[in-house]
Amino acid sequence: MASQAGIAQALAAKFWGISREKLRRILASTPLADPDFESDICFLNHDPLAPLKILIVDDDLDSRYFISRALIQSFPQALLLECQSADSALSIVRSENLGAIISHRTTETAGISLIREMRKINTTSPILMISSIDRTEAALAAGANAFLPYDQWMKIGEVLGELMSGKPVGTRSPLALGRA
Repeated sequence: MASQAGIAQALAAKFWGISREKLRRILASTPLADPDFESDICFLNHDPLAPLKILIVDDDLDSRYFISRALIQSFPQALLLECQSADSALSIVRSENLGAIISHRTTETAGISLIREMRKINTTSPILMISSIDRTEAALAAGANAFLPYDQWMKIGEVLGELMSGKPVGTRSPLALGRA
């Protein structure tokens, strides 16, 4: 049976109109070509050298899909990096210049702990935590810049745009804190 990563890579290659071999060469030429976590990562964009890179961390494939689709609408030129494990997420945070991070949780790490670890590594990229449970206070205390409930995932582009623009998110933007 094909792995989720293999299926994702095949779909990405078809979406971009390139062969799987060319996609493998692109992946191998990036700083993310670490064999320990490469199979956990999916790239979504026409341009692997895009100036804006957004990391999406979630252990649920369907959730990552919906978040990615919404982000592509708001940031069509961005390179979206998806992963499902904490090790992959932390490796990406260490090696990439990220414009933003969207984090839920991974199978092995709770969302709040993961945000705390990512913030230790990267003190500048905006972090948006998403969850179906209101974790606003804990997320902000752990180092996230904002929180968004999953049921408002269609607003993710708007909220992330505010975060990346440097506008203060919070009292003036209730939806960024999940209070809409």
